[in-house]
Amino acid sequence: MTYRSIYMASVSVENGSVQSIQYYPNLEESFYWLDNRSSVYGYATFSIVALLVFTVASYNNATKLLTILTTIKYCNTLLQLVIIEVDNLNHATSNAIDRELKQVIQLHQRAVRCVALLNQTLSFVMTVQLALCILTWCFTLLYILTVGLDVTGMNGLLIMFNMTLEMFGYCFFCTELATTGTLIACQSYEFRWEEHDPKIQKMISTIVARSQLPLRITACGFITVNVELFAKVVKTTYSVFIVLKDFI
Repeated sequence: MTYRSIYMASVSVENGSVQSIQYYPNLEESFYWLDNRSSVYGYATFSIVALLVFTVASYNNATKLLTILTTIKYCNTLLQLVIIEVDNLNHATSNAIDRELKQVIQLHQRAVRCVALLNQTLSFVMTVQLALCILTWCFTLLYILTVGLDVTGMNGLLIMFNMTLEMFGYCFFCTELATTGTLIACQSYEFRWEEHDPKIQKMISTIVARSQLPLRITACGFITVNVELFAKVVKTTYSVFIVLKDFI
């Protein structure tokens, strides 16, 4: 809008008329020593710095999102490979099944260890994300309700929309991870273990027992991150918003 006003002012000068330039700052505050309210140079400098900050922030946010989601997806892929390998055991020969079953156990153990390390790494991240989601939703909606939909409210809505997509993506991928972990036990039960010797049966029981443990990503170490949690967060946010609205 500001650059359009500058262009219209320059056109009006060429036509012999005078039209003042209207400045639309993104922030009401002044930008250090620059005059970004009435100077083209100051506003252009402010816009360049704001664009650079926006680019770095967007890159940082995209990197964080892609890193977390791809890591969760990687663990899910490992568990899917375990399911495929267990299914292939039905087609293995009696001479090779012992070797292939040991490989399946090692792969399953590696996948479980990977999920455990991922949960340890992301527990604090999910806690912060969960708290920020609730606070952002509550205060953004409360601001729009009390002040109205202005530029600040629009910025708040954009932040809320971005954090909502992030939280839903985490919950969706974590739900998929937990579901895949339970499918390993189901696939192991379908294996014809009763046709093999006790050694093979014991190895299969190891996979079944290990797959009974829930594979999940948690916040604070005990709040399971899944789609059900996302629904609870939305309901909790609405309840807190109603309380704050009545209080104010």
